Amino acid sequence: MASLKTVQARYTATFVGLMALVIVLTVYGIGQFVSPRLTANDENILTAKAADISNEIKTELARVQAQARVITELVPQLSSDDIDRLLPFMVNQYGEAKVFGGGIWHLPNVRTPGRAKHSTFYHRDASGKLIVNTHWNSPESLNYFEQGWHKGGLNSPAGQCAWAPAYQDAASPEPRTNCAMAITKDGQPWGVSTIDVTLGFFNKLVEAKEQEVHGRIMIIEADGKILSNVPGSSDKIVLRNVSELAAQSPFINGIKSALAAKGTGTSRLTYQNSDGEEATLFLMPVAGTPWLLAVSQNTDLLKSQSATVLKTLAWLQIPMVLVLLILMIVALRTLMNRLSVLKVNIDTLSAGDADLTRRITVKGHDEVDQVGESVNNFIAYLQRMMLDVSSSTSEIASGIEQLRSQAGVTNAILIRHANETDQAVTAITEMSSTADEVARSAAQTASFTQSANENAQVSKTVVADASDSVNALISEVDSATSKVQSMEQDAKRINAVLAVIGEIAGQTNLLALNAAIEAARAGEQ
Repeated sequence: MASLKTVQARYTATFVGLMALVIVLTVYGIGQFVSPRLTANDENILTAKAADISNEIKTELARVQAQARVITELVPQLSSDDIDRLLPFMVNQYGEAKVFGGGIWHLPNVRTPGRAKHSTFYHRDASGKLIVNTHWNSPESLNYFEQGWHKGGLNSPAGQCAWAPAYQDAASPEPRTNCAMAITKDGQPWGVSTIDVTLGFFNKLVEAKEQEVHGRIMIIEADGKILSNVPGSSDKIVLRNVSELAAQSPFINGIKSALAAKGTGTSRLTYQNSDGEEATLFLMPVAGTPWLLAVSQNTDLLKSQSATVLKTLAWLQIPMVLVLLILMIVALRTLMNRLSVLKVNIDTLSAGDADLTRRITVKGHDEVDQVGESVNNFIAYLQRMMLDVSSSTSEIASGIEQLRSQAGVTNAILIRHANETDQAVTAITEMSSTADEVARSAAQTASFTQSANENAQVSKTVVADASDSVNALISEVDSATSKVQSMEQDAKRINAVLAVIGEIAGQTNLLALNAAIEAARAGEQ
């Protein structure tokens, strides 16, 4: 943590962490939001390319359907002989070999009263020439009007083909289907027109499209019947079911699983191909037909656009992050150099005698220069404050000197008062001693007087005859006793006054001592 003590190190670490977080969030965001959309877009492109096959199939079938419409409109206007004569030309009007044949299949007793089976059917021979085939009119053949393709044609919407499931017979080595379209006359069902189309062109479409999408494509029916071969394979799998071949091919097994889970619209699933890689399979209907189109591509190839975008972003972001990091380091270093210069200037100001008259040199107006300007303002403020402090100190020193002089005068007065107090205390002490002596003399006098009184009483009985003269003396003695007692009371009062004076003197001494202490303190200050 010592390396992160500087602002430059902390800011650099913060920026690097922020850039790393941005990169992580970018990768996460692309993986969670952008990549799925790109993958979905790639999937849409793949299915759109595969849908080109559907469009080509629908185009070919639309031509057949248009051809069938012409036939169903024209045939009711022809006689039976004209139908037999003109039908080959109507079937071969485009001259395409994939139109294997066509027929007019009347309802019983419509074309010829009393004749249940009366149809006209032409198909191509080995040379490609249209020849008549009367098999369906023979007694041993099945009733064609009871076949599913005939009923489907009768029940189809006007002008719309009912496409039969793929089949193959001895007449053609290729599987084929047919367009069955209802024929009406005077608003009543009259029969069915069919045009047989070989499905060999499916193989060419599949082979060309597989090379374009770098994937696997197969055309099947909803029940799992295969309608196209695997390009480059000698195995004949057309008209076989995917359930028969699922164990031989992961692709076909994937189709089987997709058919089992088939809903409406396009189905999607993933599986492991023969190389152990994950592949994504789409199963989509060919609109207007009973067929389905399966297309598969390696998932890595399908997500290649996402990977390309991630690589592109990485090649764009990494240099940008490095450039930003370098710019930030250079900017931080420049800032730190300027801050170092500012620090040196501040240290210079604070070193030595701390000359407050010096200022930091400010050359610009950015934040660092503003800090220098603020430091200069602070130094100016300190200078003004120090001048104010110096002035106040002088005034305080003058005041202290005055207090010291006044304390000296006060101290002299207190000393004089202390001397006077000492003299008063001495006088009071002497008065107290005198009073004590007077009290003792009075006590002795009282004792003597008492003794004399007692002697007088004794003498009273002896000298009864001299009582008159002694009574006069007693009266004088009593008067003296009263005066002595009065002097004793006065002495007690004097003692009380002396006690009060002693207390006052003690307090005066304390006050004088306190005043002297305060004066001494004031002198020290």
